[in-house]
Amino acid sequence: MLAVMNETLFPPTKKAKASVVGAGTTPTPAATATKTNAGGTSSSTSSAPLKNYIGILDIAGFESFASNSLEQLFINLSNETLQQYFNDYVFKSELQDYAAEGVKVDLRLEFFDNLDILELIQGKQGILDCLDEELNVNKATFETYAKKVNKNFEKHARFVKNRFSRPQFAIKHFAGEVEYSCVGWLEKNLDEPPRETVDLMQKAESLVLSQMGARCATKYGLAPNKSSDSSSTTSQQVAPAVVGYKSRMALQSKKLT
Repeated sequence: MLAVMNETLFPPTKKAKASVVGAGTTPTPAATATKTNAGGTSSSTSSAPLKNYIGILDIAGFESFASNSLEQLFINLSNETLQQYFNDYVFKSELQDYAAEGVKVDLRLEFFDNLDILELIQGKQGILDCLDEELNVNKATFETYAKKVNKNFEKHARFVKNRFSRPQFAIKHFAGEVEYSCVGWLEKNLDEPPRETVDLMQKAESLVLSQMGARCATKYGLAPNKSSDSSSTTSQQVAPAVVGYKSRMALQSKKLT
């Protein structure tokens, strides 16, 4: 990171490395589990549920450091989602079952309902939604994003506006208050590696690298240019990969039922 006057620059190689590694390796654990489970079926066409199978559960604990960025917000959002699931299935659903069966419970339960925190972060026009929209704003920076967020949510009960006009804000999570720095959020949210890197990986002699390159090409809609002998790649004009949107969709699709 290089700070010049009021502008912060990020090395493109660092961003490219993170995008390539993420696109190439993210599907690997899921693919490994799927192939392993497929090997335990009696028939490749069998739809019967597996008695023995393996799964992958990756849970990061609630994070609050001296400096917190977009990564910490994603991790803490996951924990907020788990907390809401716990509230729904341990407290709310139990009380509903008692009421449906006509059982009177002389018990007053008090618990932290964090639904408003989830709406603040991932709801429509929430913190992450604003971040995704900021990518389409001409000359947008993390400073303009921070100003917009602090203005939009300054009256929210779980939001703490920065009093010194710094590109920061805080959220009152169920586990405690966390202050976030918005520096670099726009760059981190746009997940797209250089096309030249993807093309080079696909042509690598290493099978692992070539497969990673193929995954990247599929994910970002990049394909070799067949109209010429050039090794450059052309875009199929898919929508840019936005980390915030993908994170929200992943949490919604993997809710425990």
